[in-house]
Amino acid sequence: MSQDKSVFKRKDGLSWRWENDQEIIIYRGGKFIWLNPVAAFIFYYCQGSSCAQIVELLGRGYRISEKLLLKHTRRFLSRLIEEGIVVESPEDKRVLMDEFPNRAAPRYKEFIPPQIAEFRIGSSLQYSFKRPSTPLRVFFTLTQKCNLSCKSCYNDALEDAFPEADLGNIMKVIDRIKEAKVLEVIITGGEPFLYPEIFKVIDYLMAGGIGVRINTNGLLLDERLIAELKKRKGVTLTLGLDGTTQKAHDSIRGEGNFRKAVDILKRLSREGINLYVNFTATHDNFLELFKLRRFLRGFNVSQIIVNIFIRSGRGYAHRNTLELSKVEYALLNLPGLFGPVNVRPGMVITTSCYAGYIEANIDYSGSFFFCELLKHPLGNILERDIRDIWNAQEFTNLIDADKFGFPCNRCFFRKGCRGSCRAEVFSATADIYAGNPYCLRGKLMAKLSEALIH
Repeated sequence: MSQDKSVFKRKDGLSWRWENDQEIIIYRGGKFIWLNPVAAFIFYYCQGSSCAQIVELLGRGYRISEKLLLKHTRRFLSRLIEEGIVVESPEDKRVLMDEFPNRAAPRYKEFIPPQIAEFRIGSSLQYSFKRPSTPLRVFFTLTQKCNLSCKSCYNDALEDAFPEADLGNIMKVIDRIKEAKVLEVIITGGEPFLYPEIFKVIDYLMAGGIGVRINTNGLLLDERLIAELKKRKGVTLTLGLDGTTQKAHDSIRGEGNFRKAVDILKRLSREGINLYVNFTATHDNFLELFKLRRFLRGFNVSQIIVNIFIRSGRGYAHRNTLELSKVEYALLNLPGLFGPVNVRPGMVITTSCYAGYIEANIDYSGSFFFCELLKHPLGNILERDIRDIWNAQEFTNLIDADKFGFPCNRCFFRKGCRGSCRAEVFSATADIYAGNPYCLRGKLMAKLSEALIH
């Protein structure tokens, strides 16, 4: 279809927000996309507008030929369509959602071509991605109860160990999350499907334009629950799978659970529900990483998230057998070892933590944590604004690698990895500001830096 005879409209149900009144952050397909002011302007007017109308408005703010403006705008609109952010329709079907609201084009001395700044969780390559004014993603602990007793769990969750969360209080917490313009909430636990009102929570989040993902072991998903999930388009499930064989998976998650997990993956794949897989890398199952992508090729899994075992909660008792060796840890940090991230299913290696940078953890009582594994609350969002807690020095210090010990404070890559996972460092050293003792690259770079200086 010719763009000259088309109109463009943002996809329904898209999660996005203004950042600093000039830029826009979009959540789409498990990643965040940051638009610079020009790109934000074009995206904003994709609401039943033609390319010519958008270019005419842009031309008011720039001394540049219409031909060049048209070239850049067309190219960017094509990117938006490729990303599934905007849809193109014939011009005769145009329905303007708003007749060009009063938003003047930003005025710059020179034209900045539109860019999509893409940030994919797990990649440590996006050093320039700015820290947003509030979290983009929140891990929301809905319940501490769980129907399994996994050896690697950072909680000591049991089905009857904790009181049930009050739904009214949960809704108040979600209201605060909405006010902070969070774009994605990952419902976690415990096992979220043990909470009887989970679908009321999901609906309340989605009504606020928030993307929803649920971390689950999947064992409670019967036909009724699957039917309810199918009604809620866009919800993603992240299922725990710790191996490609019964021996590997069941040694961590309990006897007989591998077959159940595979069966539920098959059922959810047939139903077309959005699926991720969560894999916790331990010393016992490390070699399974090399088999995982091939094993999941026949399922409807769009992403594999690989987490490193951390000796926290129940995992502390099994640290001697599950903790990665230094060689295994180093292998996880080798880029491209397990295949490119853009191959479906992609593999995202989360050896670099994004807690405090774009994400935080909030539980059903409103307690606000740096991450799920560090149990010290930094405030309660029912008593303090999320923005205040997020930007408090106590919080931001935890992502400032210059304040950490050796080798992080001298490493060339510290601005990218931000000192790696603070929970991992704390579990090994009992010092939240210590340098990462596992990072061989950091030690090498710090020594090299010292040699160059002296």
